[in-house]
Parts: sequence; C-alpha cells; structure tokens
Amino acid sequence: MRIALVISSVFLIASCATQEGYKNLLNSWVGSHVDTLVMSWGPPQGSHTLSNGNKVIQYDDRRTVHMPGTTYTTPQTNYHSGSIMGGGGIVDYSGTSTGYVTHTTPGYSIAQRCVTRFTIDSLGIIQKWAFEGNACRAVNDSSIPSSRGDLQKLSKCEFPNGFVKYNLTAAECRAQKGTAIR
Repeated sequence: MRIALVISSVFLIASCATQEGYKNLLNSWVGSHVDTLVMSWGPPQGSHTLSNGNKVIQYDDRRTVHMPGTTYTTPQTNYHSGSIMGGGGIVDYSGTSTGYVTHTTPGYSIAQRCVTRFTIDSLGIIQKWAFEGNACRAVNDSSIPSSRGDLQKLSKCEFPNGFVKYNLTAAECRAQKGTAIR
C-alpha cells in the first residue's frame, strides 16, 4: 500500500511537467537569436554545420534519479493454544496476539535523458527544433506562446536613418519607429 502511495506521488508530481509543455518551451525559442538561447541554456554540448550553411546545436541532458526504498509494517496475527496444569487440574486455553512484521523494498534508479537540437540559420536565428528522450518535459506554462507572432525575434529592424538593430520583437521594432524585417 505504501509503495503504491509513493509511486502515485511521483507520477502526480511528474504529471505537472509534460512533453506538450516542453514543445511550448521550444516553440518560444523559434525566431530568437542563438546567443539568447546560449545565455539562457549555457553552451551546447555539440554542433554541426549543414551543407546549406545552417547550423544544428545540440543539448544533451542526462541524469539518474534515485528512488529510495521504503519500509513498512504489516500486522500478523499469531494463534496460541495449549494446556496448562493448575490447581484445579488441566485447563485448555487458546488465544491470539498481534505482532508487526517489517518489510523493506529496495531502492532503484531511473536513467533520464533529453536530447534537444535547434536548427540555426546563417543570421543566427533559431528556425526549428527537435527532441528525443524520456525526460523532455516542462511545465505547461500558458504564458509561453506556442506561436510567437509579435513576440517572435526578427532577423533585423531597420530605422529611417539607416540604423539596424537585431534581436528585437516586431512589437519592439514598431514601438521604436522601425521597419520589421524577418
């Protein structure tokens, strides 16, 4: 019973983070500059330049989660019977007593892995993503848009004086009186 409680608690906690939440998180990076991703996630563990000039960077998260064993007790009824010799002769008796037996389950380990790849264009803008593994999960935060629209980072923002800014959203570009270029 206690084992079922521990396992269901682990699943309840893990159920808050989902693959759908991870997809939303990754979608929020599409259109952003790779430098912004690296500042947030740290340096990637690998990269490869594709024949079309695009680049793929890879993050590989591996960890082992150790689940401790549990100890629990169960009642055990003991039956007693017999005869005793007393002052009035032989007397038969019977009865029960309850003892408790301790059980221990062994601990175990779960290997978790999440490999995430981002495809970056020649301007350093994240174009798409892919992932694989049993640990690619994130909290499904509704504040992270699955399609960034106006929140998507632009290739560049041009201003009437010829000045160019990079890594702005379309809304930021328009607010600064620039022309958004994707």
